[in-house]
Amino acid sequence: DTESGMTSRWGWDEKHIGRKLKKVGKQMQSASKAVIVLDLNNFDPKEVIIVSVDCVNYATTEFRLDPSTMWFDHKSHGPGLKYEFGPYCVWIRGPFPAGKYNDLSVFLGKESEGQPQAEWNRDALFWKIPSGKKAVADRIYAGCPQKVMVKRDGHPDWVTEYLDRIQNRQETYHRRLSSFNILSDTFRHGKSTSEKMNLHRMAVDCVAFIVHHDLEYHPLMEV
Repeated sequence: DTESGMTSRWGWDEKHIGRKLKKVGKQMQSASKAVIVLDLNNFDPKEVIIVSVDCVNYATTEFRLDPSTMWFDHKSHGPGLKYEFGPYCVWIRGPFPAGKYNDLSVFLGKESEGQPQAEWNRDALFWKIPSGKKAVADRIYAGCPQKVMVKRDGHPDWVTEYLDRIQNRQETYHRRLSSFNILSDTFRHGKSTSEKMNLHRMAVDCVAFIVHHDLEYHPLMEV
């Protein structure tokens, strides 16, 4: 619900509600970061595919104190923020300006085309996946075969079907996140660029924490 809606329901002013929401949000964010982690000990050593990965853009209001085309999201045709997700709730990275990086660049931790690999950001998922293990992703990640498996021409039907199911599960996870209005509607909170990005990340972490808990009772499809 919106702050104005909660004001009508509870009779408190919007500033009071806003302070309470931020306090509770920070507590949920802290809990989220404690449970949404990529722990390699949770996987069978014989498993090769350990995660799927994809990015999602969320619409925001304009970054008026930092105007730039880097915020432009080609899907919503307006400003937005990009996040990288890996279900089952094991990986979240972001936010990034929606138009500054493509999905592969986020995965690699690559700041610009032609940047030497030695300078790539070591916080990126590329560096978290051990040698011999892989993620599943769509074809934009095809340039990273050592760490990502994508559908390719010539794959047996059973491999294509298997990869389709993994990607469908990823999309289902995204839809569950976007079922919360705070993420599906245009995000309007925060005055400065940093405040808007921090508040949006807090919202993403809170929603991901709720979805993580819900998965115990309503799991994603088996593959």
